[in-house]
Order: sequence, then C-alpha cells, then structure tokens
Amino acid sequence: MAVQIDEEQVAAFVQRIAEEVNRPATDAQLDFDPKTNQVIVLRPSQPGQRLDTTAAVAAIEAALSAAIPQAEASVADRAMAAPGEIMLPVTPISPRIDSTRIAQMGIVEQISEGTTYFKGSSPARVHNIVLSAGKLLGAVIPPGEEFSFNSIVGDVTAENGFVDSLIIVGDRTEMGVGGGVCQVSTTAFRAAFWAGFPIIERVPHSYWVSWYNEPGLDATIYTPDVDFRFRNDTAHYLLIQPEVDTAAGRITVHFYGTRPDRTVEMAKPVRSNLKPAPKPFYREDATLPAGTIKQVDWAKEGMDVTVNRVISYGDGQVQQDKFVSRYQPWQAVYRYGPGTKLPVGAVTP
Repeated sequence: MAVQIDEEQVAAFVQRIAEEVNRPATDAQLDFDPKTNQVIVLRPSQPGQRLDTTAAVAAIEAALSAAIPQAEASVADRAMAAPGEIMLPVTPISPRIDSTRIAQMGIVEQISEGTTYFKGSSPARVHNIVLSAGKLLGAVIPPGEEFSFNSIVGDVTAENGFVDSLIIVGDRTEMGVGGGVCQVSTTAFRAAFWAGFPIIERVPHSYWVSWYNEPGLDATIYTPDVDFRFRNDTAHYLLIQPEVDTAAGRITVHFYGTRPDRTVEMAKPVRSNLKPAPKPFYREDATLPAGTIKQVDWAKEGMDVTVNRVISYGDGQVQQDKFVSRYQPWQAVYRYGPGTKLPVGAVTP
C-alpha cells in the first residue's frame, strides 16, 4: 500500500491556523508636551506576528513523510508512527512606532510650525477642518520615510464623516464633500516648508484662495489623485500635532523632532503674468424669489507666484528651492430669481 500526502489539504489546514495566529502590530499613539519637551505615550505599541505558511507546510509534510512507513504497514502501525508536536515557524512583527524605543526616536523639541486662519468659515467647513486635523493628530514619520496627507487622513467622503462645504470643482466653486480639508494640508505644507523638508508633491489651488493670505504657500488635496507629500530627511522621528482653535478661527500644525542643522529663509513672493478676472456671470435660479441676486463665487485676479526657499546648512552649503504657483483668473458668479432686473451689460448664458 502506498501512502501519499494531500498537499492541498495540508495548505488549507495551515491557512486556518494562520488566521488564528496572524496578528498585525499596533503602533504607539504619541503626544508631546512642549512645556517639558517630553513625549507622552497615549497608547503603547503591541508587537504582531505572522505564520510563515510556506515553511509551515514544508515542516508538516516533512514530519508526515518521516512518520509514514515506506513499505506496507497496518493502520495501527502508521498511527504509532504519527508525529506528536510540530513547531510551526512564526515571524514576529515589530511595530513601526515602538513605545519601548521612545528614547531612541529623538522627539525632543519643536522644529517648525505653520499657521493659517479660517475665522468666518461656515460650520460645515469648520467641521471638516477639525475632523481632518484630528486624523493627522499624532502622526509619526520615521527618519527617511515619506509623509502622505491622503494616506493618513484617508478618503474625504461622507462615509468617513466629512460634510458638504464649498470646494473647487473645475472652473467653479461648488458645494461638495470635504470643503475645508485643504486648510489643514496647506497648514501642514507651511510647517514642512519652514522645517526645510524636501517637498515631493504639492499642488496649488486653481485660484488664489483668500483664506490663506499671501499666495504661493498653499497646498490643495483631492483624494485619491492629488496629494501633499514630503520626506523626513532627518535622522530622527517626526511627530505631527495639529492644534485647532475654533473660537479664534486658527489652526497651527506643530512638527516635533530634533532640529536639523539648517536655517530656512524665504524671499518675498514674486507675482507675474497678472490677468484680470473675467466679467461677472449671472445665471437664473428658479429657487430664488424675483428681485433677488445672490453671489455664489467671487472674482480673483489670475497670476503666477514664485516663492524661493533658501536653506543654509551648518557646513556652509546652501540650497535653493523654487515653488511656482499658477493661479487662473476666477469669475464672480451670481444667481438671480426669475424676472430680476440685472445690471447693464451683465453676462448671462
């Protein structure tokens, strides 16, 4: 009688074991106290583990092969020869942010910050700012790794808690999910700018958004296609802590780590290729009463803005980075009720 091993059955058995054994590592959740310059562990990390299924299948088959007589044998003989215990290979998984290695992370001081203002924003816009800043809170970027705003904040959708507010869609400002999230990405960009981090991806808005004051220092996002990314080029971990003051209408993104041996300066932004805004556009809206005119979009001058960042290193090297933003001219848009008398020369469909 010849006995063979059913490899598919062994593999399926191992897969069932893997589902019970496998456990992802859990990163630590950190905070920083700027008064003491100490890291606070809000949630400790947990190591994970993963069954090496390929090696496990091989180990089981080897043990079974050794227990199966090569010649004819009774069922009782084969049972007596069956193996007892097999040690299956389990690989430990270290957490990316390990709370047992806080002292080695080098998170000891604030290295930069960025601030923008949103006072006067709608409640919906404020909600999206607070929500996205909360998702960014406590993000840790290991040395040499990349920060991705979209990866940390996630999809800007109603399912993830974001609500409708004004967003830029094509050549119009319209209601859409997530208006205000770019306030957070813009503020994070400014913190990265002043820290001197290499900027991997940064896209300006279609037009100059007055929320961000001086043009040329904004960063829009549109998940999943448009992201804001930079690289932590220091030898230490970077902890990101947004701080939102809804009463003052202010958001500040703090970067904590070990300050690199460099200083960052910015020349005054240079505006060029100025283009006037188109004439206002009027569109009838049957939901408005007669005689009513409501402005829904505001005119903005088009321009190119060049920002030069100068990074001076302790060894005497100087690096210059150029950030160019091209803002298109933006048209004021009005909606009016049927029968409303429009200004002379008003542009209509």
